[in-house]
Amino acid sequence: MTGKLHGHDAVPLLRDVPNEHTFKLHKTEIEINNLFELADALEIMSDESYNHHVTEDRNDFANWVGDVIKDKELSLTLHETKNRKDALKVVRKRIKEIHHSSGEKACPKEHIGCGIREFAAGFLIGLLVGLIMTVYLFPKMG
Repeated sequence: MTGKLHGHDAVPLLRDVPNEHTFKLHKTEIEINNLFELADALEIMSDESYNHHVTEDRNDFANWVGDVIKDKELSLTLHETKNRKDALKVVRKRIKEIHHSSGEKACPKEHIGCGIREFAAGFLIGLLVGLIMTVYLFPKMG
């Protein structure tokens, strides 16, 4: 993928799609709302599920990316992939390209990991502040 992205063009490619345009993964409860979730789904889905959506005649993921996400370049590249692992690599690479072009702060490898790290840091800071306040507000009575 070599197309130049500009910040204002790149940012919308990572946003959630409207609810009526989510991608529903065959025989699962999984609904894909954005490119991060597509990467996550490609990582965990079975080859059987992948092969339901990608055949010699069609590639549902590529079509969804082109028609709904509006990333024609990624769509064309996905059409050329031959298996789930290759599709995953292509989607992750594109996410990194979009982040680089947009200049937004992001965690390029794992979308969900960003929230977990922020939560853990906040939790630890809150715990430390609570312990310090306890020591100073309620000193041992002896």
